[in-house]
Amino acid sequence: MARALVGLAIFCATLGACEEEPELPPHKPDQATSLPTVGPQCAVTFRADRSITLGQLVLVLQRDPLDSNSLGFSLTTLRPGADGSRMIFGTFVRADSVAGLTKSEIHLTSSSFLNPRGNGIFTAAAAYQPKLVTLRITSITEGEAAGTFSGDFYRFPTSRPAVRPEVIQANGTFTAALMMR
Repeated sequence: MARALVGLAIFCATLGACEEEPELPPHKPDQATSLPTVGPQCAVTFRADRSITLGQLVLVLQRDPLDSNSLGFSLTTLRPGADGSRMIFGTFVRADSVAGLTKSEIHLTSSSFLNPRGNGIFTAAAAYQPKLVTLRITSITEGEAAGTFSGDFYRFPTSRPAVRPEVIQANGTFTAALMMR
């Protein structure tokens, strides 16, 4: 072992590799990694067994490279709230344009097993995952989208996430900053 360390030290001294640290290229902020500016009006209000309001909501639409009539759809909070509450709804949508989203319904589903990384609204008290939820985008303007959602949700108590979930009816309204990728 000692012989190997001496050999490594001689090698480094001969080449000078241990004296200099490699220079990293300067970091250039990438447009894809920068977060949008989201105003206080970009929020979701969820009404179920209790009313929940979450801020910093963004709608990200991305063209599917394999299908020109399909968009990747993500409605999500940029950061969790002070109590850790967050929301994410994501799916692929059949639409030939962004304006076409206002003419269609988006259906969200999940299983009756809690998936903390899946679709849903997650709070300190409960997690709400869509059993069968219909989401409608009512308007799209420059940089902003608004809409509603309603349907059946699985309600998982956070204190006992492995128990069988209760099915409840819930609805909500949202206004979100719009991002196209």
